Amino acid sequence: MTLVSMPRAGNTDRKRVTFIKMAQDVFISYSSKDKQVTDAVCAALEVREIPCWMAPRDILPGTDWSEAILEAIVGSRIVVLVFSSASNDSPQVKREIERAIHHRINIIPFRVENILPSGAMEYFLSTPHWLDAFEHPIEQHIETLTVQVQRLLSRNTVIPAKVPDATTPLPQVQEIPLQTTNSEQTGQRKAVANNTSTNDEAFSNVPQSFTPFIGRVEQLQEWSALLLQPTTRLITIAGFGGMGKTRTALEIARRCRDDFGDGVWWVTLETATTGEEMIHRIAEQLRLHLKPQPTVREQLWDFHRDRDLLLVLDNLEQIRGTEASEVVQGLLNAGARVKCLVTSRRSLEISAEQLVELEPMPFRDAEALFVERARARKANFALTTQNATTVTDICHVLEGLPLAIEIAASLIVLLSPPQILKRLDDQLRLTTRDPGVPRRQQALRAAIDWSYDLLTEGTKTIFAQLSAFTGGFVFDAAEAICSGQDVLGSLLELRSFSLLRVETNTFTQQERLLMLRAVADYAAEKLSDSEVRRRHAEYFCIWAQDRAQLLRTPEEAEVLDELEAEFDNLRAAINWAAKHDPSLCANLALIFHQPLHLLGFWAEARGCLEKGWRALQQTGNESRSLYASLQFQLASLAHDAGDLANAKSQAQANLTAYRELQDSSGTARALNLLGLLATEAQDVESARCFLNEALALWPKDDEARFKTLNNLARLSARQGNTEEARRLYEEILAHRRSTGDLRGQAVALGNLGALSLGDMDYIQARRLYAESLQLWRALRDPLGTAVAINNLGELAVLDNNTGQAVTLFVHAERLFQELRSPYAEEPAQALQRLKVQEGAAEYEVLRQTAEQMAWEDVV
Repeated sequence: MTLVSMPRAGNTDRKRVTFIKMAQDVFISYSSKDKQVTDAVCAALEVREIPCWMAPRDILPGTDWSEAILEAIVGSRIVVLVFSSASNDSPQVKREIERAIHHRINIIPFRVENILPSGAMEYFLSTPHWLDAFEHPIEQHIETLTVQVQRLLSRNTVIPAKVPDATTPLPQVQEIPLQTTNSEQTGQRKAVANNTSTNDEAFSNVPQSFTPFIGRVEQLQEWSALLLQPTTRLITIAGFGGMGKTRTALEIARRCRDDFGDGVWWVTLETATTGEEMIHRIAEQLRLHLKPQPTVREQLWDFHRDRDLLLVLDNLEQIRGTEASEVVQGLLNAGARVKCLVTSRRSLEISAEQLVELEPMPFRDAEALFVERARARKANFALTTQNATTVTDICHVLEGLPLAIEIAASLIVLLSPPQILKRLDDQLRLTTRDPGVPRRQQALRAAIDWSYDLLTEGTKTIFAQLSAFTGGFVFDAAEAICSGQDVLGSLLELRSFSLLRVETNTFTQQERLLMLRAVADYAAEKLSDSEVRRRHAEYFCIWAQDRAQLLRTPEEAEVLDELEAEFDNLRAAINWAAKHDPSLCANLALIFHQPLHLLGFWAEARGCLEKGWRALQQTGNESRSLYASLQFQLASLAHDAGDLANAKSQAQANLTAYRELQDSSGTARALNLLGLLATEAQDVESARCFLNEALALWPKDDEARFKTLNNLARLSARQGNTEEARRLYEEILAHRRSTGDLRGQAVALGNLGALSLGDMDYIQARRLYAESLQLWRALRDPLGTAVAINNLGELAVLDNNTGQAVTLFVHAERLFQELRSPYAEEPAQALQRLKVQEGAAEYEVLRQTAEQMAWEDVV
């Protein structure tokens, strides 16, 4: 069966298919004949938390196969080659190894057959160390391989192999070793000065840490190396409270303790509020014997004049104005070999500063932190198959924020992981009673209070208003919704205190500002202006309406990306309007359902319309036009979902409503839908009557007229009048091309391809289907892509090209299954027919080949 129209969506909660680079340590190159061994190798590595990439498992549907493989190779640190006679003869494996050699990536050949490389493979693999695995049991060889991989990756610990029936362990936690001293660089330690303490052995006062440092391993190496560069004078570690700034600075200080001739000195500035207090704290920690004259500042400057030391200044954001910056600048000016490592919630903004901003922990590190801190409170706590998913959920809800994770883990003394997860709805209630933790970090609320109290009054107002946003926002939206004297200045201030984070949207390349969930909840508590959420809803209604007008234009793909980036804000707007402004809710529903529908979120699109429908029932007759518009869209969605009886009932009621309103455009839309439903019910006479009446109502330049022409073409094709159908489809295609409607072009080309297929003009059909596929790809539309691939598979069957047909049907089936579309049955049935035709053994060979081949290579 050739699919000539967009499939009905069976998917209720699908994520949009996007093309994302995945991070991995190991790329596995293999022949499909060695897949069983390869799966065992991959599983053994991933049990040890070594991310692997292998085709076809990690190739996203619809992506370019060759590009995905190349990106995965380049993004890996090691290539493991499962080497056998099959891989020795595989052109694909040769290309992968050649690319790895080209990019100077370590290769570990894992030889599962007692053969030698030949031809090009011998050239490529002449020098790497072989691991032979052709003697049984193979498990012991896989264990040797994993150890070799771990060594090459320079991991801190070797994670033990997974014991049968045991749960998968998290990465082992270990103190990061101190960086070794380069005696030629640092030389003999010098005595500090005559005006310091007489304890000549005290060249550092870096506090002892009582817990292991977890995560940020590569970053610590990078930042430590940066600090030791001759040109580096000042590094500021900035970030939101509880992000781990102090702990990170402590770890860097410990690593660099032997690299400064006059030592590394730790200065806690939590209680200092002025530059003078800051100077006194530094003098105290350096153990200076101060004299009455000159000033403490001058004595401190003089002390640093010939020193080779590192000052770690912890927590100085509360020092007022620019006084902290002035003190640090003075220290750097006083001594050419003095360096400063600063922790703060905001940057110092001086020329010597190199800013390092701490982000939330990666979730793997966050889970390891939770487990380590939970074990510290409850020694018998263990990660099991029963609680592992819950621990992951806890770390996701807490967004990888170290302080929040540590506080949550401390609750393990009384609560189970599921009970802890339930309490996270209000993160601001999380507290700890650890006396060793500063008061500002004993609760998330206290951590945010500390930053909030440092804001100016105008910025506090803007901060509260920003809580209206959900899922982030762009500057233009903030400026439109917030009422204040200087929105830009307030955003910069909030950013400087790490209460806002910045991310770049992958598709739109636009900077988005975001708040952590706990910060957003805190801001919402401060919001007293009830009109802010109305402004938010009204702004996004107008904004989305403007974007919706660009759908079915050359800008559609970019517009859908913009709309998708704001889905959370649109959901928040419609939820607020449902309670406070029914008409606004209905208008938002009419706008918001369009991108939801186009991107495959069909169930949510229907729920959106139903919410607007229910809200509108509160308003009375003045909203009859809106009511009719919602009714029409609900009928259309019912048709798309295959609920034809409900669609027909609603469409008939909708036709009556539009005729009563004397709305000719609405009447034409309802007639068009009834004509489509009659066509599918094979009621040819009624279908033509509905469609011709609709066509007569449309102005000639109305875009909707071409939807009716499309349905008339379908009706003609069903009646066997292919010439009339082709004429109409070509008229539609010409119009779509003139307006730049890529989606309309893709549909028209697919329909023309189906006509050519029916006429057995396979060359023309292939050209039309391929062009349609190209457009669906440009739109990043997985539904259309799957339809086009499936249609090309049907053509390959008629061409007796069984290998090509299997490849295309395999990829179409995978896409449809990911979309949860009922059309997945089409390629599945086609593959079953090919299996019967070719025989099970031959079919399995073809299928394995297809799974390793990109559909782009056969189109």
